[in-house]
Amino acid sequence: MTRTRTYQAITRERRYSPSRDKHSWASPLLRFARDPGISSISMRAKEKDLDRRDENVLSGIKNRLLHQLAMSVPGGAGLRVALHRLRGVRIGKDVWIGYQALIETGYPSLVSIGDRAIIGIRSTIIAHFQELRGVTIEEDVYVGACAVVLPGVTIGRGAIVSAGSVVTTSVPPMTVVQGNPAKQVAKCGIPLGLKTSRADFMKQLKKLK
Repeated sequence: MTRTRTYQAITRERRYSPSRDKHSWASPLLRFARDPGISSISMRAKEKDLDRRDENVLSGIKNRLLHQLAMSVPGGAGLRVALHRLRGVRIGKDVWIGYQALIETGYPSLVSIGDRAIIGIRSTIIAHFQELRGVTIEEDVYVGACAVVLPGVTIGRGAIVSAGSVVTTSVPPMTVVQGNPAKQVAKCGIPLGLKTSRADFMKQLKKLK
């Protein structure tokens, strides 16, 4: 696999401009997107319920309604982020969430997403299954389109999950993983952010033998 093929596999949906996410009619929700601290009180309340197997019916309905809305509304850096914060997902600053991304339906507060992370279109994050609980996505991580992240996983700072990959184990920082199950295929010298140019990224991408 050449560098060009690696780059294409992990960047299928990167045609996006954060300026498109400005909706004056939704300014109350956008406050949650800009300031992660606003929703910290509600997240602390949700933390008390993490170990309960039975989900409260009313909170479950509210959670899923917000989730369905977050999957379809415009605003990858605005409304979607705000709605997932309202659900209880722990989200840092300048995060972008793609269209129809599914983030842990039952226990959203088990998911932590660091600053400047990108969650690709139609990707799936599952944070609980039997004794496996929690997903941590650190700063500057890129999760490609249609990727699946399974419970008990930490994706290290600046790591990249290629489009369509299934992550079953933790990923080291600044590492590109690809496949099902996802395997390490390359090391990246710089994170793949929304403003990272293809030329700069490719210069520092090193294929693993």
